[in-house]
Amino acid sequence: MLNTPLVVRVCALLTLVVAKPVSDVPHFVCKDGDTIRRTLEMKGTRELTHLSTQIGEETKDAEDFHISIDMSQKLVVDDEVKDCAADRATKIERTYVTLEKSRTETRSGPSDSKTEHPETSDLQDKKVLFAWNAEKKAYSRTIDGEKSDLTENLEADMDYLPLLPAKDADAGAKWDVDFADVKTALLRPGGDIQFHGKTEVQPMDKRLRDGAWDALKGKLSLELGSPRDEDGKKLVTISFKGDMSYDAGVEREGEEKGPTKLHAEDAQKIEGKLEWDMQAGRAQSIEWTAKGQMKIAVSGAAKMPDGSNADFVQMMTFDEEYTYTGTFGPK
Repeated sequence: MLNTPLVVRVCALLTLVVAKPVSDVPHFVCKDGDTIRRTLEMKGTRELTHLSTQIGEETKDAEDFHISIDMSQKLVVDDEVKDCAADRATKIERTYVTLEKSRTETRSGPSDSKTEHPETSDLQDKKVLFAWNAEKKAYSRTIDGEKSDLTENLEADMDYLPLLPAKDADAGAKWDVDFADVKTALLRPGGDIQFHGKTEVQPMDKRLRDGAWDALKGKLSLELGSPRDEDGKKLVTISFKGDMSYDAGVEREGEEKGPTKLHAEDAQKIEGKLEWDMQAGRAQSIEWTAKGQMKIAVSGAAKMPDGSNADFVQMMTFDEEYTYTGTFGPK
């Protein structure tokens, strides 16, 4: 004769399992032989809202001068998963199909000008092999079997894994992450591509860029949506919003020419969503926006009409807005 209480308990357990299958929680799934095309784009603007110059004790505002900066970036990379172990891609061959970046600066005032600054990367058309080293818990990165300075700061993950919830999360779950832990995924997907223009970046500018990156901080608040069927796929949305900021400065070193000091600070509000393909076990798309204000101060020395020297500081304030999008699918 069946043990009725036991049957009831077993049925109840089965009901719990069915009610919350593991696939209802976004998690990465590695599949040998997967080929994935990743297309990411950024478009942004900076509009000068205030410009002033302080020489000695006197400050003057420039009311008839305007700067508008348009920025764009496009990355297209093809990933081929060569090997997997325990839901980790242990070998990925990444081909850099399209690497484009540009900045157009338009100035109006006493004289008008428009300057375009295209940038390229030496990774264009190259293949990088990411190979997982279990002992070091890190990926080696090689081109044609050799290490290269080009790969120094590349990242294998382009599925935004730092945005995923805990493995036992339910729909509606909310959690926070430090922006420092997700900044590479959001701002430099795939790592530092090392774009460069026709002219070499000045050492002070590079140090300020690196200092600003290191100083980035903030917080993201995330929320897990409910799985849904869409176009034959099972998708779930991870929504996020928060803030990021930095405050960084550098001084002239050695025999460097130019300003004596550079200082920049930036604060932006962020909002977006990541769409996760539950069956593929990876990101399907991402879109997010950032809006804020940037302040830049350039310090130096000026020669006065009477021949004396005086310190000067030029201060610029920009309103800024950026849109980031990414789509990922079979090649």
